[in-house]
Amino acid sequence: INTEHSEMAPCLVLDTLVFGSNRPSIHIRPVSMFNLLPFYDLYKASKSSSQKFIKPKLFSNTINSSQHECSTSFTKDGTKMYFTVYDEKENSKDSVYRMKLFHSEKRQGKWTKPMSFIFNDSLYSFAHPSVDHDNKMIFFASDMK
Repeated sequence: INTEHSEMAPCLVLDTLVFGSNRPSIHIRPVSMFNLLPFYDLYKASKSSSQKFIKPKLFSNTINSSQHECSTSFTKDGTKMYFTVYDEKENSKDSVYRMKLFHSEKRQGKWTKPMSFIFNDSLYSFAHPSVDHDNKMIFFASDMK
């Protein structure tokens, strides 16, 4: 699963490992103005019959976008996901870098269009979600006071 590229924020949902990576992929992604590397996308690796993870694939064309996506958390049944999005282009205007949370639901085997998290605000960052074990609370990092 690991490559010479950056992989981070692994999340195990059911029998699938979801993680962010800037590894090369089949679709063209913007390049970061900070390190000239491709933006992060979400990937998934399922377990084989021998319980080893197989070669990762892009997580979802609906979720992956022209922005950085990373740091996921899922409900116990794997039907709702929360994740961090960082839009480098939007943030480059004022040199204050803000992250936002988004969420999506899996319906009929497909992820819905990501929706902005209710607390997102252009003055603060919201990132790194974590859904609690009984799906009643979401914890996240923020610089909001």
